[in-house]
Amino acid sequence: MAVDPGLRKAYVVSQDSTAPYPVTVSVIDTRTQAVTATIAVDDMHVLKPQSITVDPATHLVYLIGQGPAGMLSVIDPMTNSVTARIPTEGTHDYAAIANRFRSSHRLRGQ
Repeated sequence: MAVDPGLRKAYVVSQDSTAPYPVTVSVIDTRTQAVTATIAVDDMHVLKPQSITVDPATHLVYLIGQGPAGMLSVIDPMTNSVTARIPTEGTHDYAAIANRFRSSHRLRGQ
């Protein structure tokens, strides 16, 4: 789960347990605790969601997925849609992090 205090939204990743294992991100209004949107993420790229984070400067949401090609999906919180897919290096583990001093970064796990 990732929280954007500036927009008062939380993002929760879920994955269906049946083929083709679709991945979704639920957007929750932290004031009302209601789900306000469900974002479909292309399941061909994200077979195993690894990490989700919010960049506090841009409010963009980043979801790392482990799969045949590996993928970093970028979600625009204003449109609640995936706006970019950035290939990562294969099936290695990754984590997406962000802080108030830098934009989001992609780190390779050990």
